[in-house]
Amino acid sequence: MNPIIPAIVIVILLGSYFVLKNYNNRKRDQSLKGKNISQFQILDVRTPREFKQGHIKNAINFPLGIINSDSLKKLNKELNYITYCAHGIRSVKASKILKENGFKVTNGGSIKDLQKLIAYSENRN
Repeated sequence: MNPIIPAIVIVILLGSYFVLKNYNNRKRDQSLKGKNISQFQILDVRTPREFKQGHIKNAINFPLGIINSDSLKKLNKELNYITYCAHGIRSVKASKILKENGFKVTNGGSIKDLQKLIAYSENRN
């Protein structure tokens, strides 16, 4: 096989990853920066196993895989939500589903990014 083809595929995949990561970070930062994070209910959309390994304080485990019309009835549409996951991809999907169902929700991105944002928010107050 021509060695150029795998190299091109790797470059395309890496480029796509960094574009998506930067897009998610900008979207998250624009909507959450300067807000008091404690006014939001935080939803961890990772699996229960991931949640047990560590999560953000006061977060509720609401796995992406179980989000449906029945599970959404457990949430209060009057609250503001932030979703997060391991790397930010499931969080985007979950926030989209919640918005489509009338919830006020913001994509918090990855757990590490949201932890940094919470620390920044707490230091400002």
